[in-house]
Amino acid sequence: MSTSKEHIFVVGASGDIGSDIVRGLVKKGINTTAYVRDESKAKNLFKDEILTGCLTIVVGTYSSIEVYEKAIEGHTRLFLLAVGNLKRPTEMSEMKEMFGKIAYEKGVRQIVDLSSWTVRSLGRQGIIGYMHTTSEEKLWKLADERPDERSLVVLRPGVFMSNQLMSDVKSVKHLNKLVSCGPPSSTFAWIDTKGK
Repeated sequence: MSTSKEHIFVVGASGDIGSDIVRGLVKKGINTTAYVRDESKAKNLFKDEILTGCLTIVVGTYSSIEVYEKAIEGHTRLFLLAVGNLKRPTEMSEMKEMFGKIAYEKGVRQIVDLSSWTVRSLGRQGIIGYMHTTSEEKLWKLADERPDERSLVVLRPGVFMSNQLMSDVKSVKHLNKLVSCGPPSSTFAWIDTKGK
């Protein structure tokens, strides 16, 4: 059981990034709630963390507002990790705005939003830039309503190695090369979520 006063809620807890966040928090003895779609996957993924007594699993989706609203109560921070829907680009910002609004109303002091480097480099250009830029704008508006009570941290990671490998799968398999990395003079902040 945790002695920390922090109680952190993680949306997107069973993905590559979210699962590492959950494990890291629980390892530090911080009470953590994992918001997941698939309970059996989460129980298998976090079997050791559940045994610590620091992890609670809540099953819900982006549209399970009643479940989320009840579960977020009593938390101090929210990690907001969401996957965008390319066929409905406004969905991400709508969900993040709704989850952020509810979280702040229920007493969450800080939201940590996983965004994208495209916000800085492209802004609203391109679908990924658009989804993340509009999401950030809505979250900043919520935080700025009560700046003495609300905090927002936006993380903008660069190039995920897993995404690169998905797009380069044929060239890796047949040529043993990554070919869409950009010109040799360009620099990338490669992120390997499975790196240890």
